[in-house]
Amino acid sequence: THGDFIIAPSNVPNWRTPDNTNLWQGSAGINNPCPTGYRLPTAVEWNNERVAWGSNPDAASAYASFLKLPIAGYRTNTGQVLDNSQGEFGYYWSSSWANGTPEGIVGSRIIYMDFGVAEMEISNPILGISVRCIRN
Repeated sequence: THGDFIIAPSNVPNWRTPDNTNLWQGSAGINNPCPTGYRLPTAVEWNNERVAWGSNPDAASAYASFLKLPIAGYRTNTGQVLDNSQGEFGYYWSSSWANGTPEGIVGSRIIYMDFGVAEMEISNPILGISVRCIRN
């Protein structure tokens, strides 16, 4: 109900032009979404956490972990409503940028989970994905 949500065309992978891959880097990142003294985990830190969930990590093991990660879905770039993936999929940003990857996507590294798997992926930065801050 306010004008703070940025809506972009569906064919644009990032609402920021030109891209700035250093916005969330560490607690001193200029757009760090976390409180003072906290930061987003790196992709390596997320992957280490994921591996600690056991031999078949998934959304259930993510929620059973110390972090209690819910599967909150995401917001699309074309509207303010949650995508219908709420309760089915979970996505969390890392502070790591992926450029020129085998997947062919330039974007931020994320941890993705559903009831069958938890894995590291890459997402276009235009999506509204959850964050989990960690202390420095």
